[in-house]
Amino acid sequence: MQKLPWVDCYISKYALLNSMIVTYCSMLNRWQFSVELKDGNLYFDYNEINEIENKVSSFFNRKRARSYLDIDHLSLGDSPIIFPCDAYYLPYAKENYEKKHLFHYILVLGQCNDTYKIYDDNPFFDGYLHKNVLLEAHKMVNEPVEWYQKQSDRTTPTKVEELCFFCGNLDLKSINFTTILFEILESNMEGMSKLELLYELQIPLKRLNALIHITRSLEVEVNLNLESYISIIQKYIDSWTLIMLIAGKSLMTKKYDSALQNIKKHMLKLKENEENLVEKLSFLRNELKIKCEGIYYEDKQKGLCF
Repeated sequence: MQKLPWVDCYISKYALLNSMIVTYCSMLNRWQFSVELKDGNLYFDYNEINEIENKVSSFFNRKRARSYLDIDHLSLGDSPIIFPCDAYYLPYAKENYEKKHLFHYILVLGQCNDTYKIYDDNPFFDGYLHKNVLLEAHKMVNEPVEWYQKQSDRTTPTKVEELCFFCGNLDLKSINFTTILFEILESNMEGMSKLELLYELQIPLKRLNALIHITRSLEVEVNLNLESYISIIQKYIDSWTLIMLIAGKSLMTKKYDSALQNIKKHMLKLKENEENLVEKLSFLRNELKIKCEGIYYEDKQKGLCF
């Protein structure tokens, strides 16, 4: 099986706990965040992603439960727990441990006395951590732990219903990240500050990799050849990767002016790739709607729906 690129630390745990949710729906709109440049800082808003998570979960008959109880008072018998924490306190997170703070999610799978079974996909870890380590990592973020359970006894959505749900909720308007790039470059900040802000976009923009997961899932679930779509998605992601590499390298070499000039040379191509991507995905959505109608007609002919 082809290894697909990392998206974000929450969705990987969400997908493991909700394996009944088809990938093209679980990864829906992971890129639907907004970024605002204000007083020399970037402010990220992920509220719309939280809303679509809840909508997807409800559609697939899953309910998210949340609790601020500490780990000693949580029952691990029914479901693993998505555990928010600070990677600064995780010994296996070599890039962050006692170096830099990073809001992160891990899975708590079980308990053995004062140690807990942990799973993390990035950085990879499948082992045990002492309770005190987890408590220290958790108390610094002040966020509730989460788990998922069945919501009701209603039937599982059909393939047609899944596709219709996907098409009806696919967001393309938020794929407009060149706007914040232009805003940063045109600001009156110092060159180093501009490049530092650009580099802050690196991890959030990994969420665009969800588009790769979605198209690969659609190929399997709907029996479509989507290589041309994947090529355009990858071209857009690669354009951003190049800009991140330029920004990151310049922060080490301190050659800020030349880096900014280099980035500006790639701006128009990036914008062109972004527009092509949105246009292509819009076409895919229409193609899937037609596919929905075809599947529904076939099932109706077979007497599988009314």
